[in-house]
Amino acid sequence: IGEGEDFSKLEKLVKSRNAKDKVLFLGNKKNVFKYLKLADFFVFSSYAEGFPNVLLEANALGLPIITADFKTGAREVIDDALDFKTKINYPYKGKTGYLLGKDSFKEDFRKVYPLLKNKYVPEKLKGFDTKSVTNSWIRLLKKI
Repeated sequence: IGEGEDFSKLEKLVKSRNAKDKVLFLGNKKNVFKYLKLADFFVFSSYAEGFPNVLLEANALGLPIITADFKTGAREVIDDALDFKTKINYPYKGKTGYLLGKDSFKEDFRKVYPLLKNKYVPEKLKGFDTKSVTNSWIRLLKKI
């Protein structure tokens, strides 16, 4: 969602990797919530930003966040006890997601992505995994 200065580069990259069926570019949207609520996690790869409201929006929806570490808000959103003067190792796992190094973003992302892909169950969906739902149905059917 959105269109930054690297938009055309990203489109070319997706095309060159034959990933058009896996990546959808939606352009700028006024209401991102209807898209974010469908996501499993939120990736923010900006290296410089004013205060990142989009991280607050993703956090408000309970999405785990993967973000580059920059000086104006990423640390505060990922782990409110972490200040920018504290030296950390990347990727850094905080309360709401992961901080990745600006110079090591790609490598850090490769480490973090498998941890979240198909494994994260949002708090609001716990108990609705296949096994739990199946067991609930079995218990119900045994009562009949």
